[in-house]
Amino acid sequence: MIRGNLDELYFIDPLGRDLDPQRDRTVPEGATLYLRGWAYFTDPERAAAGIVAAIDDGPRFDLSYNQNRPDVALALGLTSVSVIGFHGMWSLARLERGAHALHLFALDPLSGEAVEIDGGHPFEIVAGSYAFAPQRKLENAMALTFDYLKDAAAEDETPAAPPLRVARGRTVLAHGWAIDLVHRTAASDVYALIDGTTYVRGIVGWRREDAAQSVGVEEAWRCGYIVRIPTTDLAVGTHRIEIRAVSADGAGYDSPENDLPLEVV
Repeated sequence: MIRGNLDELYFIDPLGRDLDPQRDRTVPEGATLYLRGWAYFTDPERAAAGIVAAIDDGPRFDLSYNQNRPDVALALGLTSVSVIGFHGMWSLARLERGAHALHLFALDPLSGEAVEIDGGHPFEIVAGSYAFAPQRKLENAMALTFDYLKDAAAEDETPAAPPLRVARGRTVLAHGWAIDLVHRTAASDVYALIDGTTYVRGIVGWRREDAAQSVGVEEAWRCGYIVRIPTTDLAVGTHRIEIRAVSADGAGYDSPENDLPLEVV
C-alpha cells in the first residue's frame, strides 16, 4: 500500500509569476511546472525506490526523492523512514494546448512496480505563452553578461571554451550577472531560453562586486546568476542557449549580446 501527498503544485510563467492552477486550472503554454510532496510504502514501512511524474500517458520524468520530512514522520508516527520527500520541475513548452493531467508514481523497492500515488491532477494549457506575459525587450535599461556554460559535475572550475560538450542527461550551469540600471538593483529573475522554446528559471543573488563596480552600481553586488539546465530532454546535437534577465519591476527583459552553443552527445 502506498501513502503520500502532493503538498505543492504550481506553475511559473516566463516572467517568474506563480500561477495557481487550482483557481481555474488553466496554465499559459510555455510555463514550468513545480511540485513537492512525500510518499512511502506501508506494511512493511519502507521508502520508495524513486518517484516518477507523468503527463497524461506520455512524457515521464524522475523527481528528486531525497528530502528528509521529519514533520511527516512525526505526524504519522513513522519509525523507520523519514527521507520520503520529493520535488521537481518540468517545462510544459512541448505540450499542446488542451486538457492534461499530472500523475505521480512511486517505485516499490520490493516488487519493482510503479504504484500511482493519487488519482491525478488536471490542468489545461491555454494560448498565451510569452505573448501572454507583459514581456517586452528593454533598451539601455540593464547591464548583463552571459559569461560561460559549465558541466555541473566537472571538477575543473575553469570553464571550457564554447561550445561546451556534455553527455545527454548531465546538468549544465549557465553563469553570468545582470543589473537593472534604472532601479539600481539586481535583476528580479533570470531565465535560460533553449532553442527559442523552452525556458528554465535560474537563481539570482550570487556575489559579484566586480560586476557591480564595473557599471557604477555598487549596491547591486548580489547580481550574479546561475541557471541549472538539465539535458535529459534535449536531443543529441547542438543547442543555442540565450539568457533573459527580467527587470526589477517585471516590466520587461534584456539579453546579453552573446548566446552560447551547447553540444549534447
